[in-house]
Order: sequence, then C-alpha cells, then structure tokens
Amino acid sequence: MKLVGVGIGPGDSQLMTYKAVLMINEAKYVFVPESKGKSLAYEIAKPYLIDKEVIFLETPMGQDNKERYKDYAKKIFEMTGDDISVFLTLGDSSVYSTFTYISKEFKKLGGEVEFIPGITSFSAAASVLNIPLIEKGEKMIVCDSLDGVNLINIDTVVILKTVEKEKLIERLEKEGFYYYYVKRCTQFGEEIISDKEKILDDRDYLSLIVAKRSEEDWFTL
Repeated sequence: MKLVGVGIGPGDSQLMTYKAVLMINEAKYVFVPESKGKSLAYEIAKPYLIDKEVIFLETPMGQDNKERYKDYAKKIFEMTGDDISVFLTLGDSSVYSTFTYISKEFKKLGGEVEFIPGITSFSAAASVLNIPLIEKGEKMIVCDSLDGVNLINIDTVVILKTVEKEKLIERLEKEGFYYYYVKRCTQFGEEIISDKEKILDDRDYLSLIVAKRSEEDWFTL
C-alpha cells in the first residue's frame, strides 16, 4: 500500500506537472483537504479528476489537527489496501504541507510514502513579480516567521503564511529590505501590493511576502 503526496502548484491548473497528473490517473483514491466545506486543492485539480473517486478530509486552518492526522492516516491506510492513493496538496508536497504530517502517521502503520514535487507559491510569485529570487553568491531564506531569524547577509526573504504582517514589515524595513505582498498567486483575484497600509489591511490567508535587499532587483515593477 502506498500514499503519494502530490504537489499541485500554486493555483493555476496549467501549472500542475505532467507527473502529478499521471500519478492522479494511476491512483485508486484521491484524498483532498478541505476547510469549512471548501477545497482550493480540489478546484485546482478538478480538470484532472474526471471519473476519479475523491474523498474530502476536513482540515481546519489554524487548529491543532494532530488527532485528525492520525485518524486520516488510518482511514487512508485501510481504504488503500494494496493499491495507490494520492493526497493533493497546494504548492509543493514537502513545503508547509498537511501531507507531511499525515505521511508520518501513515508510515507508522506500515505504509509506503512518496512525495511528488509541485511548483511552489514563492517561485510562482517570482514569475508574477518578474524577478529572479536568487543569483550566484546570494543567500535566501523561506520561513513563516522572522522570530529568531538573523537576516545579516541574507539577500532575499520569502515569508509564507503572513499572519503578523505589521511585525514582519517593521522588521524588514528596519533591516533595509524592499518588499512586495502577493495575494492569490496565479489564481482568480491575484494581486500584487506594495503599499504598506493596504498590505496591513489585507486578511487573505493565501498570501506571501517577497523581500529583497536591492530596489534594482524589481526590474519592471
């Protein structure tokens, strides 16, 4: 029995990889995370889910889902049997992914796990910002918080899950970074925001901040 975490990219269905689509076609069951009855992962992969058996798993954002992950792993393990199941995850399956936690529990039960990479939100954001994220000799960090992070000698900072925006922006400005806020990258409602007050007012969960040392790195923006 095998569970495959399939990264489906940042939002545009056309950014799903060929391998992701092939794996979905091969799987007996497709497990999809949802929150409050909605699933962006399902909407993204929908064109490739024709005639597939899809099972939705409620994974509320911002909650402790440890027990849910154990229960879901057991459910997937029992349903999969000798076949292959896939778990769809936004972006890349190894970056801040629900699949990571479920896969650990699945392995404890004796199952096999595989990760299929997907295009990350921050690499997609670089394309819509029309910038290189990092060049030779530079250093970049990807994080969900700047607490305890030393930014000395760091050229590019990517912050995912931008909850404490005021604190984040204050730190970036203090350290001399230029930044952009990207909302709903490659999705309907995509927006690039540079105005500080507008960034602070926005509450969209699907957002990230890309910051660079040099203003010249922003090219045509």
